[in-house]
Amino acid sequence: MGEAGGKGVTLSEVPHGSPKTFTMLENNPEVMNELAHSIGVPKELSFHDVYSLYDSDMLAMVPRPVFALLTTIPMTEAWKQERDTEDADLEWYKGAGPAEPAIWFRQTIIHGCGLIGLLHCVSNGVPSELIAPGSELAKFLKKAVPLGMDERARLLNETELMYQASEAVAQKGDTEALKPGEDSIHHFVALVKGLDGN
Repeated sequence: MGEAGGKGVTLSEVPHGSPKTFTMLENNPEVMNELAHSIGVPKELSFHDVYSLYDSDMLAMVPRPVFALLTTIPMTEAWKQERDTEDADLEWYKGAGPAEPAIWFRQTIIHGCGLIGLLHCVSNGVPSELIAPGSELAKFLKKAVPLGMDERARLLNETELMYQASEAVAQKGDTEALKPGEDSIHHFVALVKGLDGN
């Protein structure tokens, strides 16, 4: 999914021109909820902290139903090598169109993994059916769904409203945002259920 190069993408992987650089988002429910709700996700859907995937008492604190999991993982050199080896024989994703069970956005935006993770969470499965009609997200997805991987990446890179919405919440949260040129040691990963139940 384009994680090479320590910034989420290398220029050789970008399907068009220079990528935009976003301010890295904090994986924080307040940040993600403000962003999601500002682009058209209804308030009935929200992000919550998950303190454990193994402790049943901690899991019981997570409101149900759960439609997606957005997490961050350390982006170590060992992880990158393992990922590159695992993906070496795979073809690039070629899905497009409304019959696609899950919509996927290739990351070409430096530090854009938080927004892309959020988009994966709210654009797939049940949440995709609840997006406010006529909202910025609904208009964006209407354009994005028919497109292939590179065209979707280009659309996201060129959609100023998504950039502005992400930047509007980027300084919120509990940690200081990365300064321009700083590399992140974490990467967002979204686990979602597609409309086909997988």
